[in-house]
Amino acid sequence: MKLKKFAAAALAATVCLCSLPVSAADFADKISDIKDHEYNITDATNIQRIAAQSYRSTAYLENIYDLDFNGVINVVDATIVQMHCANYLDVCSDGYLNRFAPQPTTEQPTTEQPSTVEPTEQPTTEQPSTVEPTEAPTTEAPTTEVPTTEVPTTEVPTTEAPTTEVPTTEAVYIRLNADNVKMGLSESFKFIVDTNAPSVTFMSTDESVIEVDKDGVVTAKSVGEASVVCDTGKGVTAWCEFKVYTEAKTLRMNRSTFDMGVGESCKFTGIVDDGAAAYNLVYSSDNENVIKIDSATGRATAVGTGTTNVRCTLGNGLNAACEVTVYRMAQGLTLNETDVTLAQGDTFDFDSHVVGGGFAYLRDYYSLDEDVVSIAVAGGVATAVGEGETKIYCELINGVRAYANVKVLPASERIKISDTPSLVQVGEKVRFRVDGNTAVNNANVTVTSANGLVRATSQGLDYIELTGMRQGSDTVTVTTYNGLSKSFNLTIDGSCAVLIDVSTWQGDIDFNEVKKSGIDYVIIRAGYGREPDQIDNRFISNYDKAKAAGLKVGAYWFSYSESVDEAFKEAEACLYCLGGRKLDMPIYYDLEIDSVMERMTKSEYTQMALNFCSVIESAGYRPGVYSSVSVFQSKLDHSRFLRDGISVWNAHWSDKCTIECDVWQYSENGSVSGIYGDVDMNLVYNLNVVE
Repeated sequence: MKLKKFAAAALAATVCLCSLPVSAADFADKISDIKDHEYNITDATNIQRIAAQSYRSTAYLENIYDLDFNGVINVVDATIVQMHCANYLDVCSDGYLNRFAPQPTTEQPTTEQPSTVEPTEQPTTEQPSTVEPTEAPTTEAPTTEVPTTEVPTTEVPTTEAPTTEVPTTEAVYIRLNADNVKMGLSESFKFIVDTNAPSVTFMSTDESVIEVDKDGVVTAKSVGEASVVCDTGKGVTAWCEFKVYTEAKTLRMNRSTFDMGVGESCKFTGIVDDGAAAYNLVYSSDNENVIKIDSATGRATAVGTGTTNVRCTLGNGLNAACEVTVYRMAQGLTLNETDVTLAQGDTFDFDSHVVGGGFAYLRDYYSLDEDVVSIAVAGGVATAVGEGETKIYCELINGVRAYANVKVLPASERIKISDTPSLVQVGEKVRFRVDGNTAVNNANVTVTSANGLVRATSQGLDYIELTGMRQGSDTVTVTTYNGLSKSFNLTIDGSCAVLIDVSTWQGDIDFNEVKKSGIDYVIIRAGYGREPDQIDNRFISNYDKAKAAGLKVGAYWFSYSESVDEAFKEAEACLYCLGGRKLDMPIYYDLEIDSVMERMTKSEYTQMALNFCSVIESAGYRPGVYSSVSVFQSKLDHSRFLRDGISVWNAHWSDKCTIECDVWQYSENGSVSGIYGDVDMNLVYNLNVVE
């Protein structure tokens, strides 16, 4: 018990010394919210998440979670909640809260001294006496004579006239506007002190790191750590820790672009380079008719529709901006599911969508009965807690809501697989579901593939969708959140993932029409030979149009190399022409010059391909080799490529692919909408080569 009392007293003293003054009205609102809130250990977790910027704060949360009254939600507040939950202190008690009450200003007491006679004119501070005074009291001369009537001696007060000194019964207090500051070299910081002491002094524990003057202005002198002590001279001090980092050289915003609805608010933060720090960040808006922002905190509010920039500026001139677009506030909202059945312990991720136009990014989720379903305010992930039925809802800041019914059943004790697939092609999508004796949320079922030949590409409340990725036989296992498992076997044979390869010879291509025809993949010739200027004259255009249409894009480089080492130069030329463009599929080395094959041995020809691929892989791309089935069987080490993870693109114009490969080119005279003339047709046999 002594330990509890000591811990409570020590913590209360600490937070009292570090708190910031608040107005009487704000203080009354804050303590009302605190007293109405029932604190539990979840609050401590939420505080830690807010301090780590992984959980969104609100004005209400700032009221109930800032329990040391310093204007910031941090780990100290989490510790206070933990102590409250452990009965070390009661944050809802008047004894705790009154420590932070606004202090009245010190004024000269005006209490009148008692007297047994009434003077004809009331003096301001008349002194009582038993005899006629020969002179006026020393504090102030009265304007009238004191009557001669004798005053009984027993009623004469013995106290002296009040002075302007702080009464000895009032405890000295001191509060600083910060207890921990990170700053960069050459930056400054000024203390704001709230105290009832007549004066204070400042001292730095290491003046080589920080200096502080008599007015509480701190200047960073060198990288390191030090503290500033503020002393009242009355035995009461306050400390602030400083960490000084290098001066910021770069600055960016925590968002580059951002959308909001009118009335919403968010916090913008300037971020400096690693190893540096900046304390004096100033925020501004280019158009305050669209966005208003607090210059010190970065808290912005959308006040009107339009687009503007929010800026952050440092004292050394660095600045960064975020483009913010404000739309009218949404007036309608819907959820991804309106009726959900869960088993105890299971979870479901609710998502919301604006309907009827407008925009809203702040969407908070609540449960009408947290004994049945709890839900993350900021994320919408609901957890089934106990049996029963309730509603959850998502709410916008303007009060617009969308509801969903949630029913919670006991956890399933057994499961089965319904609509089990047995055969699927590469690129084909098939659906099945997991049922239980009560309820199974298929969206939360873990799906594993023994050989990686299929992949779960979509899951919902009542379905799991598989996509064939590569040919072969596989075993699929499903596991519920409470550990129940079932497996089934599946064969992946054939492919329906159609790919085309194109170059300048196909002319101007309408890739939107290509996409509409059902083709999702394209490999584009980037160029040929060993010179950097040997780019395919339609590569950039084809790349841009294919990406814009939503196709997955790979590239190939036609080889004219006549030696093993010349492949290095061709790889460098290829990378130069790519210009850092992002690809979804490998870069294939196109080997089909007969005269070169004839002069080289199988080992040399294979090494030439490996040399090209090594440069491509070092640049961060996935390498591959293209050639005909006969070349892979006679002049290239096909098994070496498979073993080294080099993608194989096999050209075999037939009705069947006869070697293992990732892509099979089965025709050279295909017809595709959006392309004039013939085009090479391919099937992807291994979708794992596609990012």
